[in-house]
Amino acid sequence: MYAPRVHAFFHYFKISTAMLTYFSRPLVASLLALLVYTCPLAFAQNSEAETPPLYPPLEKHFGYLLIELDVGGIAPAIEYSRRSSSSGAVTLKLKGIDKRFLLLTAKKGAYHVTQVHAPLYDLPYRMDTKGQPYWQFDIEAGKINYFGKLLIEAERATDDVIVKRLNHLGKTLEDIQTEYAGLIADYPIVSAAGYRDDFYQALMDSSKEPL
Repeated sequence: MYAPRVHAFFHYFKISTAMLTYFSRPLVASLLALLVYTCPLAFAQNSEAETPPLYPPLEKHFGYLLIELDVGGIAPAIEYSRRSSSSGAVTLKLKGIDKRFLLLTAKKGAYHVTQVHAPLYDLPYRMDTKGQPYWQFDIEAGKINYFGKLLIEAERATDDVIVKRLNHLGKTLEDIQTEYAGLIADYPIVSAAGYRDDFYQALMDSSKEPL
């Protein structure tokens, strides 16, 4: 008594399965084509969005501050501010920075390093540099301003800490040109020393002489 209904059910099921298979082929093909087209595009968009800029962007009236680093200790840092005002001091923490050059942006003007923090092991160390011409530097807008080489290290067999700012631009210039070739093409490099750098000026003048 139930045979015709069971037979009809299986017949309907076979037809429905066949129809699904028939109609699903172009659907699956369309979906696959859509995935093939959109996945690389989405990946490219995500990759472009997640790629950080190679250099920090430079705003109007700003210049780059390039510091060469050779620092040690448990929490090295420097504080600097404009020479015309002690307010708005910036603390630059150098802990964990393992690269040789540190590139920052700063508004054009005259600055000075007011303090150097160089704790070593369990020895707190802070050097007051405010008012010392040796620690002054200038920022020119639209240029790469080389601060110099900041050296912080422990003196061997003593509890003393050596802190120096070394003007190594003439010695380091070739490495900077290699490291920042894409940036120097648009922004010339200058010495940020708060005093005249005759050695660097002579080096720049000699590089302009015809061969």
